[in-house]
Amino acid sequence: MAYIKRWTDEEEEYLKAYSAKLTVKELAAELGRNNKAIRDKAKRLGIELSATNGGTHWTDEDVAALEKYWSYVTIEGIAKKLNRTVLSVTNKAKHLGLGSPVDYSIDSMSLSRLSEVVGVDYKTMKEWHKSLGLPAKKQRFSAKRTVLMVKIKDFWKWAEQYQARIDFSKVDKGILLPEPKWFHTAAKHHEKLNLKYKRHKTPWTYEDDRVLRGMCNACKFTYEDISARLLRNEKAIRSRIEFLGIKLKPLTEKKVYPDDVLAPRPKKRWTKEEDQILREMTECQEYTYVDICRKLDRSLASVDSRMRLLKFKQRPLSYVYYSSKEEEMVKEMYGKVPVTLIAEKLGKTCVSINHKISQLKKNNELPNQKVGV
Repeated sequence: MAYIKRWTDEEEEYLKAYSAKLTVKELAAELGRNNKAIRDKAKRLGIELSATNGGTHWTDEDVAALEKYWSYVTIEGIAKKLNRTVLSVTNKAKHLGLGSPVDYSIDSMSLSRLSEVVGVDYKTMKEWHKSLGLPAKKQRFSAKRTVLMVKIKDFWKWAEQYQARIDFSKVDKGILLPEPKWFHTAAKHHEKLNLKYKRHKTPWTYEDDRVLRGMCNACKFTYEDISARLLRNEKAIRSRIEFLGIKLKPLTEKKVYPDDVLAPRPKKRWTKEEDQILREMTECQEYTYVDICRKLDRSLASVDSRMRLLKFKQRPLSYVYYSSKEEEMVKEMYGKVPVTLIAEKLGKTCVSINHKISQLKKNNELPNQKVGV
């Protein structure tokens, strides 16, 4: 069994007194111990062996220079200025608690640190650097360490153009200084959006699914209407519709249907004659949902449900609402100007104008006169 020589109080006092004056080899020779024993004891006592391997002691001027250069000069540059090794400089900085030199830059910040501040994933920030021109430059801090650094002023200029990509309500104030005036306005705007729509993942409840199905089957609500009702964004609604297998999708644009078509009717069975009329009016592609509903005296939801049950491949023409004033304008301009000019005047499509003219002819409100397109 190896004999372990214990340290006496006198040896410890000697080590403390001469640790800054003698090298490890000299201390080991004086105390009759090996180099490893000297280093281990100095570490346990919290003594810095600055004179190891023939090195020089860290003076107050050296420490002040290290603290001065640490924020903007590379580690190799500091070592060269102080005539020391890179290992000596990094060990001394660690002993002083200086941390990483990247975190001490005044007017810039590393891309990884910036991603934490703005609440965006680091990989996304790197992709923005490549595709959207996020200003970031490589800066070398040591022989093996290169960091992407972003100047704060350049970041604010870039972020002003891409405000929709960052939720500024999550960015703490007073970190990215100086802050532009538009930053506070954007933060308030995003706070309102977060109150209006749920930005976090909230499980869908049975009530949410029931409302979603009902609004889709009503054939009169857009994605924006459903978003406002369920407090969810459009992407979440589209995903849920696909997950539930809802065949009838919300409207891409707001359509105004007459009240008599949307009003519910008493429940009654569909007859074979009604199915035949429904199929004929759909296949001829001359009638809209409104025409079919009024012909069969059924609601829009009932007609659409029947079409889905019978697996119709075609759908009726898209209904476009005409006010009484617009109908009068069509009657006045009919036969005098081309359909294209009527459509441009009313803000409708030529197909919609032609369909409206054919309806007015069937009702004997217009003469059977041909008009050029």
